[in-house]
Formats: sequence, C-alpha cells, structure tokens
Amino acid sequence: ALWYTELLRKKGLLDDATARATLTDSIQWAFGHISRGLFDSEGKRSVYSTIAAIQIGHFVDEGAISFDPLLDPQESGDKGRFRIYHDRLGPAVEKLMQRTGRILAKGDQADAEALIRTYTEGAGIDKIKLKLVQERLLRFPKESFSYAILL
Repeated sequence: ALWYTELLRKKGLLDDATARATLTDSIQWAFGHISRGLFDSEGKRSVYSTIAAIQIGHFVDEGAISFDPLLDPQESGDKGRFRIYHDRLGPAVEKLMQRTGRILAKGDQADAEALIRTYTEGAGIDKIKLKLVQERLLRFPKESFSYAILL
C-alpha cells in the first residue's frame, strides 16, 4: 500500500497533501502493530507486527524516519519522538519494494529470513524502539467492538 500511494501521487491521482497524510497514517498503523509485540501468545511471529517492524526499521536505516531522544513538542514529559522525512520516504519505500519483490520472484527464503531477523532481533529492536512504542501506545486502550445477535 505504501508503494501504491507514491505511485498514485507521481501519476497525479493523489495530491501531495493526501499522499503525505496516507503515508503518515500507514506509519501510525505500523507503530500500532509494533506496540502489540512481535510474537503472539504461543511464541509465533505476529505477521503484521513483523511487517511493521521491517517497514519502520528499514525507514530508519534509509533516513526516512529518525528518533530524536530529546524532542517533546507538546511538553508532555515524554521525551523522544519519531520524525518522518516525507521527502525520503518515497525512495525508501521503493527500495524496500524492490527487495521484497526480488525475494518473492526468486523464492529467496534465506533473504526473507535475513530481512525479518534484521528488524525483529538484536539491534533491530533498538531501531524500532519496541519497548518505548509499547509503553506509550499501550497507555491508551484501543477501541474494540463486541457484537451479539439477539434472538
């Protein structure tokens, strides 16, 4: 979806403001999944959280996202904020799409596993600030809906 957003912007089908808002929302989506942890209750990798960690970690590596440990724009007392550099995000998305496309086209399981490990283990956990993201986002309960059929 990130790649299509940039494609549609380049073709003039999305204006810059809409593309920027869409990409920002996608980054927020990724942090939401990261906040839930990288593994489920049975110890298996959470698919969406893993994808989110790969995206955020890759964008950090490409300079499209950075973490400023001193930034507190709203003086909330929570020091440190991620910053998105939208001018760098498009090329970073393109680079990630090329790599994942090659992995799929070649069936390169070794590279797929290397990509996953890079952003979900060791230094990758530090890049995505897993503990900080969890601590901050899990303060606020996520809406859930309960459905019932009454007879």
